[in-house]
Amino acid sequence: MIVKIARYFPYPDIKRQTPSCSFQWKDITFTEEDVEACDYLVILDSPKKDFKVKVNRNNILHFSLEPPNEVSMYRQYGNSQTAIIYNQFDTKKNNVLSHGALPWHVDKDYDFLSDLKPDTLSKDNNIVWVTSNQRSSVGHINRMDFLESIRPLEFVKLYGRGINPIDDKWEVLSKSKYAIAYENYQNDYNWTEKITDCFLSYTMPLYFGCNRIENFFPKNSLIQLDPKDKHVSLYLKEISNSSKWEEGLEAIAEARNLALNEYQLFPFIYSQIKAIEAATGRYASQHKEWVHFTGGDKYFDNYPNSVYIKKQAAKLKRKIIAKISKS
Repeated sequence: MIVKIARYFPYPDIKRQTPSCSFQWKDITFTEEDVEACDYLVILDSPKKDFKVKVNRNNILHFSLEPPNEVSMYRQYGNSQTAIIYNQFDTKKNNVLSHGALPWHVDKDYDFLSDLKPDTLSKDNNIVWVTSNQRSSVGHINRMDFLESIRPLEFVKLYGRGINPIDDKWEVLSKSKYAIAYENYQNDYNWTEKITDCFLSYTMPLYFGCNRIENFFPKNSLIQLDPKDKHVSLYLKEISNSSKWEEGLEAIAEARNLALNEYQLFPFIYSQIKAIEAATGRYASQHKEWVHFTGGDKYFDNYPNSVYIKKQAAKLKRKIIAKISKS
């Protein structure tokens, strides 16, 4: 079975998330090449450029990688030609509420991470936070406000684009027992590589984001963080002086296994395809026809007018804020 993946950003190299960087998961072969035909088509957020491919129209899957906030809500609706949309907001349009199966951002491959043992890592008690200084949504702004509130804490080390740039999150996460993982949007399904990058590094996340995160990962593998808690600085200090990482290491290992072999892109797509075929009796050898997709933002043609109005309003607001900040 051939599954074609189309996406906008070429980074990260998702092939590294398969055994031996094979682009294979069990009996499914994946490709990002311009093939003439495929058995399933998976679109991650949106394609970079226009393309066409022969595929059964029932076998076109869209994955929303951006949260349903005021900036990206329209992306939750995908494209009108997609058969199933995996997203984090109920659009009432053939969608499945789900995490986004986002690729990890630590620069390590599946084989390395699968073989890695925690006793090979030397970790200190500092709390690290790798993030960016982006302020394009309310969630981003709240995150930066929280960052500024804890910046004076000596035991919290800050890294990331616009803050303290690093080449690879691994060089920071792998050396620390604790790391802040703060999503820019909060609901029941939105969690990202911010938390899985921690688990893959055998690091305990201090987490804010998905309301149901403990439905996905073991309770003892993470610590829930309340940015609005007026005593949060004291709470962070207590964590850095605690043995919570040692106590939660077994749960962190379980969370790592879930991230590597269930929730990440390839096992997740595999399980969804197998579930679709088992439920419908529809297999990949069915009739295929040419389908055409427009790349970039024009790919999103499925959202209602109300969302379009909010999108334009958010765009105008960002322009005004940017203009004011420059003046």
